Amino acid sequence: MMGAGKLAGPDPREMAKSDCVVIWGTNAVHTQVNVMTHATRARKERGAKIVVVDIYDNATMKQADMGLIVKPGTDVFRGASLLALASAAFYATFQIMTRRMASEDAGVLLFYPALVGTLAMSVALAFSLDSIVAMPWTHVAMLVVGGMVGTLGHFLFILAFQRGAASALTPFTYVHLVWATLIGWLVFDTFPDGWSLAGMAIIAGSGLWITLHERWRGAADDARAGPVTVD
Repeated sequence: MMGAGKLAGPDPREMAKSDCVVIWGTNAVHTQVNVMTHATRARKERGAKIVVVDIYDNATMKQADMGLIVKPGTDVFRGASLLALASAAFYATFQIMTRRMASEDAGVLLFYPALVGTLAMSVALAFSLDSIVAMPWTHVAMLVVGGMVGTLGHFLFILAFQRGAASALTPFTYVHLVWATLIGWLVFDTFPDGWSLAGMAIIAGSGLWITLHERWRGAADDARAGPVTVD
């Protein structure tokens, strides 16, 4: 298990049936007593090994059969954080494919990604039905609203690429950085630190520079070609 907020997945009691329990990024001795209860039970009854991965030598680490302390400063590469990198890679792929197929029918481009995503997530859902049954109705409502907003955004994204050049649309894609920062600040009371803001500035700045460079190069090519004459 990973210390990434609320655990909404396999029943923690399943750990008592395990031969190896890996506790990653959480001090379960102090914050998740039930987890340590099942883990120590597995060790007592089955001879299971408890492996703890963290950046601190905490109380859970002291009770582990094997403790792995991640090099300080590299904790950002923990398992849960890698999901954000995968999300960014998939989103970039989605933008590139949408741009290349913008000439296709908008309904087709909207339908097939939704179909593939639904099938893929349905397979994953089959392994976590218990978490869906226990999901509060407010969470279900948020998922439905999120799906509707995402569908509308996808449709508008397709229409934008059908009506405008990629170089003209690129600056608008960085507006999501502003909205993400504002929502995180106003709703979750978190604000990016200096390194995060610097990274945002580099990403947005490089994209804007490429856009401007392409426009300048296009204008220079048009100027060298000279005026178009019609006989």
